[in-house]
Amino acid sequence: MSNYRIETKCVQSGYEPGNGEPRVLPIYQSTTFRYTSSEQMGRLFDLEESGYFYTRLQNPTNDAVAAKICDLEGGAAAMLTSSGQAANFYAIMNIAEEGDHIVCASALYGGTYNLFAHTIRKMGVTATFVDPDCTEEELEAAFQDNTKAVFGETIANPALVVLDFEKFAKAAHKHGVPFIVDKFKEMGFQKVWDPDKAVLIYDHFLPASQVDDTRHFRIGDAFAREQGLTRIHRTDGICHQLMTEAGHVKPGNVVFGTDSHTTTYGCVGAFSTGIGYTEMAAILGTGTLWVKVPETIHINIEGTLPKGVMSKDIILRIIGDLRADGATYCALEFTGSTVENMSVASRMTMSNMAIEAGAKCALFTPDEKTARYCQIQLDDFQKNLKGDPDASYIRTLEYKAEDFVPVMACPSQVDKIRNVSELEGTAIDQVFIGSCTNGRLEDIQAAAVVLKGKKVAPFVKLIVTPASRKVYEDALACGAFRTLAEAGAIITHPGCGLCCGRAGGILSDGERVVATNNRNFLGRMGTSKVEIYLASPATAAACAAAGKIVAAI
Repeated sequence: MSNYRIETKCVQSGYEPGNGEPRVLPIYQSTTFRYTSSEQMGRLFDLEESGYFYTRLQNPTNDAVAAKICDLEGGAAAMLTSSGQAANFYAIMNIAEEGDHIVCASALYGGTYNLFAHTIRKMGVTATFVDPDCTEEELEAAFQDNTKAVFGETIANPALVVLDFEKFAKAAHKHGVPFIVDKFKEMGFQKVWDPDKAVLIYDHFLPASQVDDTRHFRIGDAFAREQGLTRIHRTDGICHQLMTEAGHVKPGNVVFGTDSHTTTYGCVGAFSTGIGYTEMAAILGTGTLWVKVPETIHINIEGTLPKGVMSKDIILRIIGDLRADGATYCALEFTGSTVENMSVASRMTMSNMAIEAGAKCALFTPDEKTARYCQIQLDDFQKNLKGDPDASYIRTLEYKAEDFVPVMACPSQVDKIRNVSELEGTAIDQVFIGSCTNGRLEDIQAAAVVLKGKKVAPFVKLIVTPASRKVYEDALACGAFRTLAEAGAIITHPGCGLCCGRAGGILSDGERVVATNNRNFLGRMGTSKVEIYLASPATAAACAAAGKIVAAI
């Protein structure tokens, strides 16, 4: 195109979306091929067929520019390599190597298709393309013994195809634990470096809801027997609840887990963060991992919270202020009288959701509450796990507790925060109280207080899922479950529940749910047309009784 002095220009600087706005940057012109199938895309890139450009913005001027480019170039192919494609490339190269295989949804941007169809093939990694509308059987048939990843773009493709994320995620998840084991053996390791420091917890797949789920248990159990692992939880609840509750994590520990919400354990003063399968295999074999020391964002909260406001409202507001990428690879350090007066459970909610702002970890100073929760006496090292007086922060946020109000994260972005008062009256179909974010005893008790003497609204389902077996037993003992049952709640076994979209309660097109978990992405609780509002347990319970969005105040 340089022969015609025509350039593709992307304008991205100088624009900062307001709180809750869609995170879409203004693009003057961003082009790729429009196509009707992956086969046609291949012909376009191989210059076997002439085609035309698709412009990302629906703008008559852009359409005219695209048509002019096609006229001048005679339909010849052109490729723009973007940072997104670079990220895709490095992600795949960190997972796969020569001789491995990738399964790809065929609805991809041209450059991404070129990456999978040509670039990685030259590096010895093959890819099988499957239609987004394929059946589960057709998708399963695409997998090979050497399949190491599944790749797809949701709506980020020229045909505007909305990927059935649940279907592809289920297929990918079938290769979770086996992938770790495969990498462990592939790296040449024979023995776990320290079996007493490895914890194996089954949570997302319990009880099994897919025929192939039990394969994880068989392979995981076989690995545990082979390696002499003893810290195993098969039916006790969610890993992020059990790691601290069962005493696996103590203040000052360094902990890695294969789930992004591993940041939760910062509630007791541990450095904890999520990693990938390959990194975990390396840790199991060597006991070491290279980590860059993150910079720190200091968040100080002073005062007393108003009635009806919980720590979930605090962390949602902070995420809204920081935005989803505002703390990328940073530590979030929480201090102030409000934090000091919080229970460990309330702190867990905040550290759990730190990752939703991109944080590497979340940190709370251990105190006597921490010691009681962990059933230990803090030593001098643990007592000094706090910011130095002259600590350097890249940013400091100051909040007055009295200014917080009940809020919600609106569909389908965790940083799209609105006051509940702005959303009141919105009809709902279901409420979910649970998850590693808000499935603890104080959360269930908060919901019971709101619903005591009330009934769940007609045609609304309230599902309550405790985070662990201990939480279940404690909620029974204190009467909270009786109160919720009398109100009409459905009380389930301990575990992840609806949060990961596998257990009972998934929703369909047009339905709306208020939930206490940590993510409201498209397709997380059913189809991509389900609306998920994230809220505190108190707010969620109030909504269940009203049959619409209301505040608990």
